[in-house]
Amino acid sequence: MKMKLFWTILAFALLVITACSDDDGVGDPDGLTGSWQMTALDYTLTSSAISGGQSSTSNYTGTATNMNLTITFSENPNEFTTTGDYDIRLEYTTNGYPSFITARDQLFIEAGSWEQEEDMLIVLTEQERTRRATIILLDETTLVLEYAASESTIDEASGGTVYRESEGTYTFKRK
Repeated sequence: MKMKLFWTILAFALLVITACSDDDGVGDPDGLTGSWQMTALDYTLTSSAISGGQSSTSNYTGTATNMNLTITFSENPNEFTTTGDYDIRLEYTTNGYPSFITARDQLFIEAGSWEQEEDMLIVLTEQERTRRATIILLDETTLVLEYAASESTIDEASGGTVYRESEGTYTFKRK
């Protein structure tokens, strides 16, 4: 009797374990295929410049407006294309002084290839630059991506170095 009870409990436990999934909001790779309309973009950027012994730091907060951007993912081969653009309202503080500007007609990565590794979307642009974003949510209607990036460049005009760190969230709805 004890053995029969053991097997019954084991069978029930296996059923429960396999029926419950660790659903973190990220779907399978097939879920990316199709067209997605951007509905939100929010990001922050810190830019620091050092030139001639002087330094300057600017902190930006950006929010997209007038969004008509669509990204389309296809499979076999895994390629993507984008159409449209958006405006971005940048609120920023430079050396303690607040201001804002609206940058119009911002473009997105135009085209390239893509792959998904678990919750990571990896794109290779036509200019052969690799970009990574974490898939926060992927379901039948919504795609939410988060990214973080840092870079440094030399400003040709001043010879100074510019450091940039940014992070943001893109939200798309399936078309």
